[in-house]
Amino acid sequence: HQPCHNHRASPASNRNRAGWWAEERELGEDEESVGGPAVGEVRWQAERRAAMHTTLEYCSLHHAKRPPSAHLVWAGLEPLDFTNLFPAWTDRDDIAEINIRDGHKPGEVLPVQAELERLTVSVYPPAQLLQRPLPEGVDPTRLEEYLAPHHFKEVLGLSKEEFSELPAWKQNKLKQEKGLF
Repeated sequence: HQPCHNHRASPASNRNRAGWWAEERELGEDEESVGGPAVGEVRWQAERRAAMHTTLEYCSLHHAKRPPSAHLVWAGLEPLDFTNLFPAWTDRDDIAEINIRDGHKPGEVLPVQAELERLTVSVYPPAQLLQRPLPEGVDPTRLEEYLAPHHFKEVLGLSKEEFSELPAWKQNKLKQEKGLF
């Protein structure tokens, strides 16, 4: 299976290396049988957030007075200062292509804190939740949870409290009718 995320600490910096989202042909049996690619993508996004959070915690705990910077690099697109930390390194052009298609650039280094904040946005306008592709980090099985209370009522015709009192089948039916599924 493909690697997900890993953390590499050095005295000068901390790097969180993001793997890649598997192509459809690479989906595991568990993902094919339990909800398809959406289930795997939800797990992938949760693992990304957890890995970045862990990297930031590590920096804070091990260097409490002056935490070192923490940065994110992408599999297949790692900068030389990252790959040079390893005695042997094999470039993977196939993985680089996947991450380039996802909008990342060779040698790109992003602050972990900024990327984590971007992936943990909790409220989106309805227009962003009704279009595809969804914003990165959004759980496609729970789109209603990203609506502000006034948008929730506007889109679904119920308050969050009224919606939560409905049986699950009725919630799903309403979400489908409104395009939030």
